[in-house]
Amino acid sequence: MTIHDVLSDSLVLSISQSCQALEVSRSGYYKWRIQPEMVPSVNMDLRNQIQEIAQEFTGYGYRRMTAELQNRGFEVNRKRVLRLMRQDNLLCKKEEI
Repeated sequence: MTIHDVLSDSLVLSISQSCQALEVSRSGYYKWRIQPEMVPSVNMDLRNQIQEIAQEFTGYGYRRMTAELQNRGFEVNRKRVLRLMRQDNLLCKKEEI
């Protein structure tokens, strides 16, 4: 199996040579190759729901947000919700006494 360079038909490299040139592991290449494309609309729907819930319940952290999303039919775990809330700057601030 070879990878052909688009710019030059004369350059033919094996997968191991290509991975070595790009400093990528072969196992990482094969994992990337079989991995399905992530559908951005799923993340966008989830982000929209998170923002709606954050506006409705301003004091919700990622744990309550995860529970609310699961009640609304989304299959998410807390780590994904935490990452999305961090990216959108929706995490609640802790009060200092």
